[in-house]
Amino acid sequence: MTATKTIVIINQNKNKKIDEKNRRLIAKSIPLCEAYGCHLTLVNYESKKNPIEFAEEMAESTSIGKSGDLFIELAKKGFVRITNIPLPKQSGKEIVCTSKPDKNKEITGHLGSEMNNNLSLIFGTDKLSNQISKDIRRNSKYHFDVTGRGIELELDTEMGAACNLLFRAKKG
Repeated sequence: MTATKTIVIINQNKNKKIDEKNRRLIAKSIPLCEAYGCHLTLVNYESKKNPIEFAEEMAESTSIGKSGDLFIELAKKGFVRITNIPLPKQSGKEIVCTSKPDKNKEITGHLGSEMNNNLSLIFGTDKLSNQISKDIRRNSKYHFDVTGRGIELELDTEMGAACNLLFRAKKG
C-alpha cells in the first residue's frame, strides 16, 4: 500500500467561517496537492457540505487550479477531507510546519525512509497561539522550519517550499 501524503490546513480563527484569505489559501493548496500527489485536510472550517459540494462551491470563485476544476477532481477522488479537532488518527506522522520549531522535534531536508509512512504536513499553527495549536504542536512527531532560519513566510509560500523540500524525489 502506498503511503499517503496530506497537506493539513488549520483554520485558527475563532469564527470558523471561510474568509477571503482562507479561501485563497485553500485554492492555492490544490495545485500543490496535484503536483505532489497529496490529500488535503481542512481543519476547523465551518461547512455543512461534503467535500465535493465544498469544492464545487469554491471552484466558482477561483481561477487557480484550472478555475477550480482540480479541486473538484481531487474531491471526487476522495482526496479532500473537512474535519474538526482533533486530527483524524489515520493522519500518520504529523509534521508541524513552523518558523518556531521545538529543537527536540526539528527536522531538516528530505524525509528519506519516513516517506514510506503516512505523513501530514500541518500548516496554520504559528499566527495564533491557542490551545488547539499548542496541542497540535505538542502531539506532532516533527517540526519543520522550511527556511532553517526562523523566518516566518506567508502560508502559501511555506506550503510550496515545504512540499518541494520534503516530498521531492531524492536525486541519486
